[in-house]
Amino acid sequence: MIIGIKGLPEQGKTASAVFLAYIFREKYSIIASNMKRLQFGNAFYPDPLELVNNLTKNQKVLYIWDEAYSAMDSRSSMSIDNRLMSYLTLQLRKFHVDMIHIEQLRGSVDIRLRDISKFYIHVQKLGYIPNDSLVVKWYIFDELTILSDSPIAELKVRIPQRILNMYDTYEITESQYEQIKELKEKKRKNKSA
Repeated sequence: MIIGIKGLPEQGKTASAVFLAYIFREKYSIIASNMKRLQFGNAFYPDPLELVNNLTKNQKVLYIWDEAYSAMDSRSSMSIDNRLMSYLTLQLRKFHVDMIHIEQLRGSVDIRLRDISKFYIHVQKLGYIPNDSLVVKWYIFDELTILSDSPIAELKVRIPQRILNMYDTYEITESQYEQIKELKEKKRKNKSA
């Protein structure tokens, strides 16, 4: 199953993904992510391709893909890298991999990833109780209602502080870091030319 989580910056998207993964952790032999500092995950992979290349047979895996647009940007859908990622995500079920992908804007990731997502959760931050919990509202859409304004469910969720302590919300994920480095290098070369 593939679940997309979206919302504006600082609304609790990553917290929601980590919370879901934590709730369902007993179901999986591996919890993997592109977040290096995820404390209960037992594998780090910058993207799903590296994950699949390292799987052994019959492992049940949950992959949390923070900032999924960094590898599957909708504006570069015909690039070789994007097409490879699209193919891979379309084949995840054959590898026994479930995924939670996180994005700020639903339209920022490639349409192929959007279309195979079983559910989308739009996250809205309601408040923060210091040293206790983050309070968010989940607007849950399925593949039939995602294009409408009518979620199939709305849930008020309290994400405990211990979950918030399990990851670094300010971490720049590996694939983002590599892209930023490449852009800076290109700019430096263009200035010197």
